[in-house]
Amino acid sequence: MAIEMNILNQNDCAKITNGFFIGKFKFTKLSINSNTILKNEIFLAIKGKNLDGHDYVNQAFKNGAQAAIVNEQFYNLHKDRYKDNNLLVVKDTYKALVDIANFKRTTFKGKVVAITGSMGKTTLKEMLVCCLSKYYKVHYTVGNYNNHIGLPLCLSNLDNSYDISVLELGMSSEGEISFLSNLVKPHIATITEVTAAHLEFFSSIDDILKAKLEILEGLSPQSCFFINKSSLYFKKVYESLKERNLKNIIYFNDESVSEESTVILSYEVLFKNYKNFQTIVKANIQNEEISYVLNSIYDHNIMLSCLALSIGKTLKCPMDNLIEGIKSFSPLTGRGNLFNLKLNTHDVLVINDSYNANYKSMTAAILATNRIKGYNKILILGEMLELGDFSNTLHEKLYEPISNSNSDLVLLLGSNMKNLYKLLNTKINVFLSMSWNEAYDILLNEIKDNSLILLKGSNSSGIYNIANSLLCNKK
Repeated sequence: MAIEMNILNQNDCAKITNGFFIGKFKFTKLSINSNTILKNEIFLAIKGKNLDGHDYVNQAFKNGAQAAIVNEQFYNLHKDRYKDNNLLVVKDTYKALVDIANFKRTTFKGKVVAITGSMGKTTLKEMLVCCLSKYYKVHYTVGNYNNHIGLPLCLSNLDNSYDISVLELGMSSEGEISFLSNLVKPHIATITEVTAAHLEFFSSIDDILKAKLEILEGLSPQSCFFINKSSLYFKKVYESLKERNLKNIIYFNDESVSEESTVILSYEVLFKNYKNFQTIVKANIQNEEISYVLNSIYDHNIMLSCLALSIGKTLKCPMDNLIEGIKSFSPLTGRGNLFNLKLNTHDVLVINDSYNANYKSMTAAILATNRIKGYNKILILGEMLELGDFSNTLHEKLYEPISNSNSDLVLLLGSNMKNLYKLLNTKINVFLSMSWNEAYDILLNEIKDNSLILLKGSNSSGIYNIANSLLCNKK
């Protein structure tokens, strides 16, 4: 008898994972955090680099877990202590997670969208969720659960009450996206962008592209792939698609119909309201002309919004619902959201783009800020991390966009900014800080009325701490 996806019990879980159970329970939702686990959820004891989830099984039960998934070694040592608790005992808890995720994906009857790229993954995912949720019930990646643990955990909570699943595929090494794509088996996939990110783990951008192209490995010949016609790597991506005999290809950033594809996706900006951070966009979405308002002025977000609308149309979501959804989109905290505050009695507008940064996204944020007129402009830029041997070169390349930005004050944060500071020091009003506290103190001393602050940098640079400190003054 086939196991029904939505009514898994302890017997089903044991069959799926090749384990055995103690007690009686129904599969609800998996959690790997004993502190935040909710009543009746199932605690999965995963062993990581620094912590072993088995050390927190007792805490998970105290906080309301209805069952725990543990390995045989733990059970053999503690069977008497947990004889009255519900347990699923397996050889390897991570493999059990993957087995459950694979079962959930295989038995899911809806459509799956997979997104990867060096930048824009989360923004595109959020746009898609806004669009599709106006018509469908949507399952999606929460937070940064896009790696070899997070994505299987996300999939494990998928069931057939959902119509569509929208998933991010992240990576920090070769082969990771291959594993994730084969697990996800997407009906629709795209690579948002390939640029200089995670170069600490790769020797070149070509190697990053090769790793991103692993997303194709989970696609079937019937899958649909959205390809960026204006990308520097278009030819290599297109050749990879043809090698895999993928014929259902939709081009975006393409104003011409080519012999390879009769489907086009293009757009033009009718008007940008820099004061309200909004853009009026006219787009051709698979031969349907539309106009809409987007709550962003970033060019790459405009492109992503068109991509979200086109993916939504491919999933047969009515265009009226899609437009309603894209109008409701607002950038997540730290990904280009706006807020007003009072700082030392001064009125200040903040663009909070502090979640992460690479050279391309940093340059785009600086250029967008430069176009906003009527403010005393302050750039607070944290160092870009995980760039390896390319770090000095890419930081120094920021000289041109910064020196041309007409900014009244520039605060650079982190040791990787030292060479850039030396280049800028005689040209503009610039400070270098080694700690976010010092940078924040400089800001407090230099702030003027009617200031516009851009916060941009890698999260671990300390830029996010400055954002949180400013949020305390939010109006």
